[in-house]
Formats: sequence, structure tokens, C-alpha cells
Amino acid sequence: MHWHGKQKVTVMPLMKALTFDIMSSLIFGIEQGARRNELVELFEHMMDGLVSIPINLPFTQLNRSLKAAAKVRLLLASDPSICANIVQEQEEISRNKASGELLTWDDLGKMKYTWRVALETLRMDPPLLGSFRRAIRDFEYQGYTIRKGWQVMLASSVTHMDEQLFPNPSKFDPTRFEKQAPPFSFVAFGGGPRICPGYEFARIETLATIHYLVTQFTWKLCCTDNSFSRKPFPKKSQSLNQSAMNPEYSFTLFLLIVLPLLYLLILTKKTYKNLPPGSWGLPFLGQTLSFLHAMRTNTAENWVQDRVKKYGPVSKFNFLGTPTVFLHGQAANKFIYTCDCNTLANQQPTSVRRVMGERNIMELSGIDHKRVRGALVSFLKPEVLKQYVGRMDEEVRKHMEMHWHGNEQVQVMPLMKSLTFNIMSSLIFGLEQGARRDAFVVHFQNILNGVLSMPVNLPFTRFNRSLRASGEVRVMVRELLSEKREALKQQHTSAAAASANQDLISCLISLRNEDDSILLSDEEIIDNALVIMVAGHDTSSVLITLMIRLLANDPSVYATVVQEHEEISKSKVSGELLTWDDLAKMKYTWRVAMETLRITPPVFCSFRKVLTDFEYEGYIIPKGWQVMWAACMTQMDEKIFPDPSKFDATRFEKQSPSPPFSFVAFGGGSRMCPGNEFARIETLVTLHYLLSKFAWKLSCRDNPFFRDPLPVFNDGLSIQIKPKTL
Repeated sequence: MHWHGKQKVTVMPLMKALTFDIMSSLIFGIEQGARRNELVELFEHMMDGLVSIPINLPFTQLNRSLKAAAKVRLLLASDPSICANIVQEQEEISRNKASGELLTWDDLGKMKYTWRVALETLRMDPPLLGSFRRAIRDFEYQGYTIRKGWQVMLASSVTHMDEQLFPNPSKFDPTRFEKQAPPFSFVAFGGGPRICPGYEFARIETLATIHYLVTQFTWKLCCTDNSFSRKPFPKKSQSLNQSAMNPEYSFTLFLLIVLPLLYLLILTKKTYKNLPPGSWGLPFLGQTLSFLHAMRTNTAENWVQDRVKKYGPVSKFNFLGTPTVFLHGQAANKFIYTCDCNTLANQQPTSVRRVMGERNIMELSGIDHKRVRGALVSFLKPEVLKQYVGRMDEEVRKHMEMHWHGNEQVQVMPLMKSLTFNIMSSLIFGLEQGARRDAFVVHFQNILNGVLSMPVNLPFTRFNRSLRASGEVRVMVRELLSEKREALKQQHTSAAAASANQDLISCLISLRNEDDSILLSDEEIIDNALVIMVAGHDTSSVLITLMIRLLANDPSVYATVVQEHEEISKSKVSGELLTWDDLAKMKYTWRVAMETLRITPPVFCSFRKVLTDFEYEGYIIPKGWQVMWAACMTQMDEKIFPDPSKFDATRFEKQSPSPPFSFVAFGGGSRMCPGNEFARIETLVTLHYLLSKFAWKLSCRDNPFFRDPLPVFNDGLSIQIKPKTL
């Protein structure tokens, strides 16, 4: 709309308009129209007075600003040698990438000269000339008394342009930053505990933007006079109004300018022929907001079905900032689950990968995936899990006694989350009740809240809280690793003994290769323990909650399930724990669980990363894209499951198995979930004691839920319970 077909553009007003439109949609959900037009006028008035003389009189206003990114563009236009060096550096990176392939962390690591240019730009023309602190008590500095209540002003340019620190300071010389500047002399990003937390984010955004600018465009200045004044930030004389912000928010504004520009420039890259049909949607955001809205209003199935009706079984869109192809159908499931590791990698969206770690089983492929999967299966195989039925039984009984007995009404979902968390904490990490487990549950909840969110690491975002919580959990698990290694060393415990008697962490520590070397690194143990914790905790709690709702709504299914469990109870003496053989008798209960998973899969969609260009259904899927598919699309297909909306547990009798790759609640092929047997035990043990000890009914008829990203009931699924008399 604003760039293509133009020979001359004014950058600042275009960036202002673009960033305002994106943020209006992202923050307020206001699309184009009269309401947004009204908001932009009010926003300009608000910004006019944000940093100004605090006198509430008519006609007072603050001055405008320009950010450092614009100064880098100016520099590149006016200094051919610097521009040539940057272009050479960036073109070398481009030559190593396929058309349409996105930049990676390793690519940014190669942009050393470009970042030195950015740092030298900040040294000579820091966007913030000064910053302030308030003295909260009298103090002495260099023999002078600074009074409480005064403010302290620091001008970064005083040291940035000091010739004793930076020889010939007026000369632009990026090579200054080939070595470390003297401590506290270069303070464009602050210093000490006040160093800007978004420093690394700023580096990424700046380098990515400059990369696409210099590889996609050439430019020259329209005017030889490009002077600026500071009121209080740099202001270009030719630019339109640019509202200044409080210094604390200047970094955020910088990001809002650069991020959309990056997306715009990415889309100017050479495109492939025969790409799947579909729309990229909003800049950077794509269809992310509409999909997340559908998830949170429980209309995601409709969202997917509408896409298939409009574009067919193969379509492209932009999700979480990444080009994505959506594949639909049983054939698509088979292709994804059986595809070789050289074509598709089991890579999740950026937010999942950053929070869960890059060495977890969902991210690995080939030999690494086989090795890690084998290690996890050594703990999760049936012959080992038999040893844990009794421990799960004890946890469930303890939970029932503490949270169910003596109550007339409970909220199922939070209680099931608490129960499965306690089971997983005990069996995965060996954490029993106490302060350590209490601290862990807080961090764990923050991880879950942000694991599928916009991967923008700014304060107060879900993603930021999730990342910080992940870091805290990793510190805790590293401490556990040290403790358990020491304990195993003292006990001289073998891998077999550890897997049979202890937790997953102890089991994984004990595993060795044939040459007695360690099978898994600490990073792999931590990442995979975290993934299993998330998968086993949330999916099981959701499944049990959905089954409790189903049994309250379907008397015939409830009666059949109760009969099955009463027969098991009659065969056991009072207080006797469940056994593996008891679970084998709960056939109908597990079919009910499978049918529940078919109709309402806890995990709505999954992802793969495209490692090399490939063709599917006549369309080219480029390297660097991600593949998304939704389990519900085949599980609710009437050609595969007749009358799919009807709950019918007999679909899963052995005499009538579902077609291959049509029921994929636990994955498929070599990507079958290694924890499906663990989930079966956890679900059956919990249902047994609920059905044996209580009868229940829903507190209200309407029990809607939304996905965030797993199903969440608005009221936690409130039920009225009544203990059964023996």
C-alpha cells in the first residue's frame, strides 16, 4: 500500500501509521474505522503532554523525537564505505539461505560489523541525551552534599564523546567496539543493575531490520540537510510529528517501529511458484489474533473448517510471526507422522521452544530423538509403570480425603490440576509435599500460561512471565540433579533399581551408554522432564475433567462405567491398593476416555518445522515454514467416524479399530506419545475412586469452556457431590 510502486517515501510517518494500526489491533482489538480514527487523535493529544512542563495551561506541548534506527539508515545513505561493508556482511548471510527462509540466531551472530555500526551510532548520537534519578536521602559525592529530594541528571554523551575514553571522538569508527569499552563509559543501554533488560531484544530487532533493508533496497537522501534538534529526543527537520515519550518507554517505541518494518521487508523477498492458497493477514501478526480468539471462544473447530472450505486441505497463513502451512486429512496425518527427519523436524512455535528448551523430545529428530525417546521409554514402559500404580493410588486417596470428603460442592478442574500436579511432581521429580513443591507449582502455572503466546519478551507479557518461570524451574531441577546424583552415588543404585523404585530424574541420571558414558546431558534431562510434566499434568487433568462432565450428562454411560468399577471393588478387601491387573479390567472406562479424546482432544493442534523444500498435493512448501495440523479434523470426519457428534465408546472396541492415522490424540508412527500408558494409569486410578466414593451432578446446565491453549472451564466445572454409602 505504501512502499511498493513508490520511488520516494518519508519513513517516519509511515512507520508511525503502521505501528499505530498494529498496536490498535493487538492491544485494543480495534480494527480500521471511525473508532480507530478517533483513537489516533486522542492518542496524539495524550502523547503531546507525556514529557512536558507539568503546567496544566492551554497550548503547552512537548517536543517530538526520532529513534536510532532512522539514524542508522541516514548513516548508511551518507557513508558509502560503511554501507559497502554492511552490505557485504549481509549478502554473505543471504547467499547461505534459501529464498523465503527466515533469519536465525546463528545468522545474527555473524552480523558483527553491523552491530558495531549500531553501537557507534549510539555512542555519537544517543537517542536519550540524559536520564534522571531522585535522591531519597542526603549523600556526599566528591566532597559535595547532594540533598534529599533533589534529582540527579546524567548525560551519556559526556563520556561517549570524551577523547580520553574514545580517541578522536567526533570520527565515526565502528572498530572501536571490536574490543570492550572502558567500564561505565558507554552507557547507551544503562549500566550495572540498571542495564536495559531489552538490550538483546534491541540487538535482534535492529540487525534483522538492517539486514532486509540493505538486501532488499538501495536508497539515497532526498535532502542534503538532515540536521536535527533535541526536544528532548532527536528530531528530524523534514519529518512529520513524532511524539516523544517518557525515557522509560523509549525502548518500547523503538521496538514498535522496527518490528513491523521487519515483517514488511520479509514479504518483499522472492516468492515461490505454486505456493498453497491463503492470505498472510496482518503484518507480523497474520492470523494469530483470529486463531487465538477462536481458541478462547471455543470456536477453533469452526475456524479450521472455514479455512478448509475456503482454501481446501492445504493452505498458507502467518501464525505467531512464522509462515505456516495448514494440512488437513488422514493422508496429511500419515505424511506428517511418517515423514523422514530430513524433511520435517518436530519443532514447535518459538514460544514453546523458548520456554520448554531446545533439547526436549518435541524438538529433536533422527538419532537424537531415538536416543531421548529410548531413555524416556525406559521409565514409561508398562513393566516399569506397574511399580507405580500403588503410588498413584496413594496420591489419589490422599487427595480425595483432603479435598472431596466433607464437601457438598467442588470445582473439578482446579482439583484435577492439583491432583495430577502432585502425582507428576512425585513420580517425575521426586518432590513430595512441602515448600519446594509449593514454589514449583507457582512457577509451573506461569509456564503453562505463556507457553503458547506471542513470543515478544517484554515486561508484563505472558511470554516474559513464562520465560522467567522456566528459568526458575530449571534452577530448581539443577539442584535436584545434584542431590540425586549424590544420593545415587551413596546408594550405588543401578539404572534398573532407579527406574523401578525412584522418579524419572533418578532414572535418567542412571542411564549409561555401552561405553559407560552418560546417555543424556543435564540440559536434555531438564528439558524432557519439563515437557513430560506439562504433557502429563495438563492433558490428564483436562481429560478427567471432561469425563466427569460427560458422566454427569450421560446416565447410560455412567451406569455402565460404575458397574465395571463396582465389580473391581467387590474383589478387593477394604484399603487394598489397585494393581496392574485391576486396571486391565477397566476396558469400557478407557474406551470412554478414548471417545472423549476423539470429540474433545485436549491438544487442538501440533506443529512441525520444514527443513527442506518439498511438494505436497501439487504445492511447494518452502524451507523455514512450519506445518500445522489439527487432530479434530479427522477425528470429527463423518467418513471416518460415522455420526461423529454422537458419543459412542464402542468405536474403540478391538473388533472395529479406527483407520490408521485417523485417531491421533496420542500422535502416530515414531511420534507416538511415550507417556500414553502413564496417562492411562493416572486417568483410570482417579476415575475408580471418584466413581467408587461419590455420586455427582453438575451445578449448572451450561458448562462452556475455552482453549488457552488447552480447554479451561469458565467456572472450573462446578459439581455437587454426595458420598456413596458402602
